[in-house]
Amino acid sequence: SIKSLGVKDPKIDALAQKIDDSRAAVLGEYLESPSLFLDLSLLSSGFRGDVVTASGGQIYILDKTGSRLVSIAFDTKKSQVVAGPSQINNAADLAAYEKQAYVLMPDGIYEVGLSSQKIIDKTWSGNAFIKAFAGNIYVADLSANTIYRYQGQNSTFGPQTTWLSKATKVDFSGAINWVIDGSVYVLYPKSRILKYSQGSPQTFSLSSVTPQIGNVNAIYADADNADLYLLDRAGSRVVVTDKKGKYIAQYIDPMIGNATNLVVSEANKKIILLIGDKLYSLDIKNSQ
Repeated sequence: SIKSLGVKDPKIDALAQKIDDSRAAVLGEYLESPSLFLDLSLLSSGFRGDVVTASGGQIYILDKTGSRLVSIAFDTKKSQVVAGPSQINNAADLAAYEKQAYVLMPDGIYEVGLSSQKIIDKTWSGNAFIKAFAGNIYVADLSANTIYRYQGQNSTFGPQTTWLSKATKVDFSGAINWVIDGSVYVLYPKSRILKYSQGSPQTFSLSSVTPQIGNVNAIYADADNADLYLLDRAGSRVVVTDKKGKYIAQYIDPMIGNATNLVVSEANKKIILLIGDKLYSLDIKNSQ
């Protein structure tokens, strides 16, 4: 604010320089260019990632158009093609738990890998999101405005149950994405995030983020990470908050504005950004 007034003073200039030199400690801001993590086109020609998730130290990426699914290890970058067009033609969404990968198909949910097996028949009427958590499969039925849970039972899944409490009313129209870490976070346009725990609404609001996020493009959380990670393409940054929405840090670089999604491993201190047919990484520094 003082600089905007045009005040000329060596002490102000010296203070501004100290702040620039200490942005991380003072503001929680890290100015860091992402580094290339993996070129996905080397795994499969023409591969373009649409949906990305992570579990058990593995990153899973779905190419909807090419009907291909690949996995990459966070620590070693060891990668493989998990499934191809013969298994996942017309896949709409992706979920993973440990070493199992699941895709949402027009007639239900399939576990894919060496073979393809339908594990859950479709009972929802329209579009849906899927996630896996603690061995269970969760389905957000966007038309019915509800969340179903299918409890894992060894290699099979139990009957459909409603995860939301009877008193909880939701409106999933316009929902962009969701994540589960025990609680459920549903992302809407204009940085609206609704949180539910044990089937009931919880208090959540973004606070102390400067500048404010006009629109969160993607969100990531899981049970292995302590914090919540928000992709702000317009601001060319990844914002880190606690799981109540309080600001912790942000990573800023023009390249981040090209990212479409992200996954995070705090154990490996990596933020992985999906940019076209490549993965880029940022080192997590705020937890050190």
